[in-house]
Amino acid sequence: MGGTSKFQIRVGHVDVDDLWVDIDTNSSLTVQEVITKSGLKPRDGTPVHCYKLTGERLHKVRIIPGSTILIGARAPKIRITDSLGPKAYIIRTKWERKTPSGVIGSATIKNDNCTIWIPGIGKERCIRVVELFRKENKLGKIHANGYRIRGNKVPYLEGDIVQIIHQEHVEKRTYRLFDPLTEKLSIPVYIHKKSLNSALNQQRECGFRKLWAIEIVSFDLENRSATARVHLGNTWY
Repeated sequence: MGGTSKFQIRVGHVDVDDLWVDIDTNSSLTVQEVITKSGLKPRDGTPVHCYKLTGERLHKVRIIPGSTILIGARAPKIRITDSLGPKAYIIRTKWERKTPSGVIGSATIKNDNCTIWIPGIGKERCIRVVELFRKENKLGKIHANGYRIRGNKVPYLEGDIVQIIHQEHVEKRTYRLFDPLTEKLSIPVYIHKKSLNSALNQQRECGFRKLWAIEIVSFDLENRSATARVHLGNTWY
C-alpha cells in the first residue's frame, strides 16, 4: 500500500484487512461525505462511523486531504503493546501537527520503533516527557501518548497541557499525574467541577476518549497536588 497523497483521503474498513479506497479531493470533507464517497457503507442500512487509526471516533469534524481513516460499525481493535506503567525520557521533538486548539509535537523514541505525541509542544524542542502507554494501529505502527514534565521539585506550571487516563467513575474528580520523584502516577490532580461537567457533556456528544488533555491551573508544592481543567479542544480535536 502506497502513501496517502495530500489530495486524497485514504479510507479503510474496520473488519476487512487490506481494503483501502482513495477519495480524490483538494478540500476537507464531512464524516458523512467520506462515508458516502468511499462506497463502504453497508447496503442493508447498518449505521457506520469514521475512526482514526488509533481507535478514536471522528464525529463533528471535517476530514482533511492526506488523512487515513477507518469506517465500520464498531471501533477498530487496538492492541496495547506496552502496559508496564509510565516511563520518562528526554526527547527532541522533530515534527508538529497544528490543530484548531493548538499544536501537538512528536518524536521517535531513541533506539525504539515508536513515535510519541506530546500536546502543547511544537517541533525542535528538547524536553523531558513521560510516556503513558503505547498502541499498535491497524497499519502495524506503534504510537505512544505522553506529556511534558519539568523539574523534580516543580514538575508542572500553570498553563501546562498534560494528560490523564480517563475512567468512567473517579471519586471526587481526582486523577493522577506522573511524579518524577516517585516515578509513578502519584500526584493527585483535581478537575474543576464545571470543567468536568463540560467534558462529560462533550463525551456524550462526540464519543468516549480514554485519554483526556487537561490544562494545569495550579500546582501546590507543599501538598504536592494540582488543580486543572479539561482542555476540550486537545481532547476532541
